Amino acid sequence: MEHRNINTVGTIFNDFLGLYTGERPVGIQELIQKYDRHPVLMGLLSNVDSVIYVDVKKAMYEIYPFYKKYRHRALDDNAWKDIVESAEALEKKWNGNLWVRRVILNLVNELDKESQEMQREAAGGNVENHASKAA
Repeated sequence: MEHRNINTVGTIFNDFLGLYTGERPVGIQELIQKYDRHPVLMGLLSNVDSVIYVDVKKAMYEIYPFYKKYRHRALDDNAWKDIVESAEALEKKWNGNLWVRRVILNLVNELDKESQEMQREAAGGNVENHASKAA
């Protein structure tokens, strides 16, 4: 089972921002290799022609907390409702910018993967606990 580094998305955001602002001497190919084409990084690198229409730094500082609020937990229907509403509000705030939309979509996909992983781990833990009690 794949175990995600809980800081991966945060470090991807930091590294991309360093690349974008020129504050860190890192190249695109280096990031792609470092993160093994992680979908969040690839989303940040996509639709780059749309970034000229947004303040990237400000957008990232607003989008990352959206992800951080829900990360690394099993999400129920209420949480998913909140996620969808928050994602729509962010997209609307940034006038449906394609780059922003892609980043948000990739973060929602990441939340889904994390949630499924947490649910599998919880189910596996319950199965193990029941098996050890029966023995």
